Amino acid sequence: MRTVKLRIRRARLERNLRQEDVAEQLHISLRSYQRFESQALKPFEPKPASLLAIAETLELDICELVRAPSGPELEQRTFSSERVFKAK
Repeated sequence: MRTVKLRIRRARLERNLRQEDVAEQLHISLRSYQRFESQALKPFEPKPASLLAIAETLELDICELVRAPSGPELEQRTFSSERVFKAK
């Protein structure tokens, strides 16, 4: 799920949108939208319809949004995990 959250955030920033802008377009509260980008460790399993609405709002292909990480994304994810484990 972390990769999906990062893709949502990246797409929003690439479009020069604020979180408030996207929340307004989705007709949800700012806090609700922030959960889609939050890196909090607590589980967050959005409904498929919510992910589809975000993808449409950000003009993303839903398949691209939810695909498994690969290449640099996978390497970055591995590096981040190693860093977290070493810090403990």
